[in-house]
Amino acid sequence: MKKTIVTLIMIFSMLSTLFTGCGQKNMDEGFKDTKDKVESGIKDTKDKVESDMKETKDDVVLDFKEYIDKIDQVAVVRDAKDFDFSKSLTERLEESKKGEVKKITVDDSKIDYSKPGTYPAEVTMELEKDKKTRIEKRKIDVKVISKEEAEKQVDMGYLVFGSEEM
Repeated sequence: MKKTIVTLIMIFSMLSTLFTGCGQKNMDEGFKDTKDKVESGIKDTKDKVESDMKETKDDVVLDFKEYIDKIDQVAVVRDAKDFDFSKSLTERLEESKKGEVKKITVDDSKIDYSKPGTYPAEVTMELEKDKKTRIEKRKIDVKVISKEEAEKQVDMGYLVFGSEEM
């Protein structure tokens, strides 16, 4: 009798385990769903941040483009004589924006005008609008080019300074 009871209990236990399982499959599916949702959220957030960064970067460039066309494509002819970068940019101001700009200065201390290459410069604009003065600074890349290369750069859409022909 004891053997029969023990046997029945074992059979019942095995059958119940067979039908219910240990729940691992359901746990794996739930974990996979959660993991997919988290990864999707991370990807969406990363894409949004990258998009926001790109828009911010474009806004920075576009902000100065309102005042000086092609500010992001500037070249200077190597060994240009009596070249005043600040004055040259001031002369290129858009007509509609001249009233807003009090002063333009360029920190070109890192530019070697005797060697071709690309150098960083910082443009500072002192703006006055609605009786409020603000100072905006932007970094730009400046190409130093040979006189022979100047015409090619103009054809490519660059703003070229330092050559009388340009």
